[in-house]
Amino acid sequence: MTLREAECLKFIEAYWEEHGCSPSYDEIGAAMGLVKSNIHRLVHQLTRNGYLRTQKYTSRSLEPINIAERHIDWCIDNDMSLHDVMLAVGKPLLARHGYTACREELARIWKTL
Repeated sequence: MTLREAECLKFIEAYWEEHGCSPSYDEIGAAMGLVKSNIHRLVHQLTRNGYLRTQKYTSRSLEPINIAERHIDWCIDNDMSLHDVMLAVGKPLLARHGYTACREELARIWKTL
């Protein structure tokens, strides 16, 4: 992640915290001192790298994805077992080898970490 992408994501997350919705591209641009085309590029990269969700043809649809969701998605995409996930985060083993966790189980366990 570049410095600009991190700055953009931080602004979007802070805006969500304060307003409960996403900022417009113009608002992001004004806060960062960039034109809309540069904001579009940054948002595209953040979406592609799994930091944001967007809905096409919908205004104010940027939604930050928290780190737990990104980790769960990565584990599922890479067909990791629950055992491997627990090893990766350094927690006691809660599952036997060969058991592949579903999204709900990973989310439940991640919240307890």
